[in-house]
Amino acid sequence: MLLELLRPGGVPVVVARRNRYLKGAAPQRPHSTIASLHSIINVMSSDKQLASHWNQVASNWQTSGYSNPILATHKQSVYAQLTFECCGVAAPALALKTDLFAEAFGEEEFLSALTWSGSIVGIDISNAIVATARETCRKRAVYLKGYVTCDVRRLPFRNGCCDLVLSDSTLDHLPTRDDIRVATSELARVLAPGGRLILTLDNPGQITYPPQWLVRLWMRLGFAPLLHRRHLIATAIAGDVS
Repeated sequence: MLLELLRPGGVPVVVARRNRYLKGAAPQRPHSTIASLHSIINVMSSDKQLASHWNQVASNWQTSGYSNPILATHKQSVYAQLTFECCGVAAPALALKTDLFAEAFGEEEFLSALTWSGSIVGIDISNAIVATARETCRKRAVYLKGYVTCDVRRLPFRNGCCDLVLSDSTLDHLPTRDDIRVATSELARVLAPGGRLILTLDNPGQITYPPQWLVRLWMRLGFAPLLHRRHLIATAIAGDVS
């Protein structure tokens, strides 16, 4: 159960069967409620400005013009290969997925390409994005272990509870390098001994949303969105950010 993953004495949480950003929302219930696969745990974020910003983005988002099926297929292939390199064919006992924007709004989600999506807990700082991601995943028959609204810089989970962390285009949205250092420290904290972190960032050396004709040429030439890889151990992650 999701509540068993939370740190004792952490920030207040509530469990909602339906998020208030969805139609027909039910009132949120105290955190003593047992979390089911269809529940959302909402952790109160200290950065209300950032949470409010992404809630606003979600409420105004237009999917037209965002989706790129060629890039989406390629992204699924790349992440499937990365997870295979890190984990082999064995499913992790528990995996953490940061940032659920793609799962909520685009074709670029890659969790449906993984055979063990039921081992994944997805997080995002935005209540609206988490709620939409849950509904979109349900429609696509992708069933995660659970959903948590929280700040990646202040994860509510116990130390060493995750065998794998998947963090795609999350930390590059943080405002400062210090925020990135804090977030990477948190990701390292929740990794179990021997756990793996797959971390990708949007960066100036990457064309994120090119026209489709350019993507076809780009991929035919053998280029990929992930232009640079570094393999780090968890204890070195936070200190390596510069």
